[in-house]
Amino acid sequence: MQSVTVGTRFSITQVGDFASRCLQPGQQGSVLASFSSAVYLVTEDGGLFWLAGDVTPMHRRATLINGPLSKPAKGAEFVVVGDQLRIDSMTIVGVTEPTLWQAPAINPIDRPNPDLLTKRIHSFIARLNLSGAKGFGVLIPSIQSLFRQGSPDPRLESADPVLQYASKFIQGLSVAYRQGNATQISQNTKPLIGLGFGLTPSGDDFLGGLLFAIHSLKAAYPHSDFSDLDIPLEPYCSRTNLISFSILDDLARGHGPEPLHQLINGLLSAEPPKTMDLFASQLTLIGASTGWDLLAGFLTGMLLICRRQHSPILA
Repeated sequence: MQSVTVGTRFSITQVGDFASRCLQPGQQGSVLASFSSAVYLVTEDGGLFWLAGDVTPMHRRATLINGPLSKPAKGAEFVVVGDQLRIDSMTIVGVTEPTLWQAPAINPIDRPNPDLLTKRIHSFIARLNLSGAKGFGVLIPSIQSLFRQGSPDPRLESADPVLQYASKFIQGLSVAYRQGNATQISQNTKPLIGLGFGLTPSGDDFLGGLLFAIHSLKAAYPHSDFSDLDIPLEPYCSRTNLISFSILDDLARGHGPEPLHQLINGLLSAEPPKTMDLFASQLTLIGASTGWDLLAGFLTGMLLICRRQHSPILA
């Protein structure tokens, strides 16, 4: 590690519980990717976290700073010395007892019965402003129809070739999950991983939202048997990049951006409609289409679980 020179100095305003472990004195590593909105770093032992502006939604891997983000070069080295994070001899971020963020836990005591939860989900979807929907978010009305209509397999339609390709696997997943068919679940999962463009491809985000919902509802309904809904992701890690796979794996374990945690807890605890709409708006602002992709997957997972809980299909 080369010696560093003091450069621009910022303070950390908030840090996720995972990121805080990557900021302990003596930690070092390098910049994995650098954008205007976030800088992604990886420690020597493989811990991924990122720096972002303090208006960015919190996440267990996020470190928010109180100033405009510099863009160190990919591969630039970093080291944590005392209360300072030094990057590439150019940027120093003061680590001065920032607020620690942890995702709110799900309390199974407050859960509604599945019929009531199903009604809340459909009401939430009915209020969504889909005029600006992007990515998989465009499919939300069609996805809802999978669980509203008497036909078990209505077609999902889109003029976007990526979405049209993905739609058959979404349909396949909905059938496989309802049947608890592990082989078909795997067959319809694989093509979605790495599908799309950008740092986190839309297929990853959609699948992550779905798995987040399943994990969350398993926690909310601990006596229900959803063991056949698990998807082992490790065999597919080579189909996408490290950053996207790490976030996908987090989502499958119930760790997502703060608005996604607010949505699941809001649906379970009957937050007012305006509050739920605010959570949805904050989520869909993430990335070019990431938030919409997450939301589409999340709603798919929520409706799947409600269906498995023998909730009636609403007309």
